[in-house]
Amino acid sequence: MLGLLAAAPLSPSLNPQSSGPQGISDATRQDILAARDAIWRAFFADDSASLRRLLPAAVAAGDATSWQDRAAVMKAARRFADAGGKLLQLKFDGTTVSLFGDVAVVRSIVTVQILSGGKTSTSTDRATEVFVHQQGTWVNPFWHTAPPG
Repeated sequence: MLGLLAAAPLSPSLNPQSSGPQGISDATRQDILAARDAIWRAFFADDSASLRRLLPAAVAAGDATSWQDRAAVMKAARRFADAGGKLLQLKFDGTTVSLFGDVAVVRSIVTVQILSGGKTSTSTDRATEVFVHQQGTWVNPFWHTAPPG
């Protein structure tokens, strides 16, 4: 892997001499946040077509206890739907978006309220998500959630 990186020219966004995150237009920010919202809602709705479009083949999704690949994420969405789970509320607070060329890092506090097994539960976590602009679409190859702290 390091050999591939050494042979590849650095894009301006990866150049170690660059000054960090770029400014972000309102339109780009809205596109990124719309992709984020679509992915979360597609997961809870088991919308596999949208998940396949918005999650690239190489996905790393983690929380405080485990990591999952794309197949495991798709299976988890299916299990939630098969169990009759319903998304009741999805809310993002304190969102920041940092843009580095075609890569965006999104940080927020996410609150999810679901109905599952006849019971309502609410969880609030700190989320860090990476989006990559590919072929006109913001896709989500990485995210990590953990209790706020």
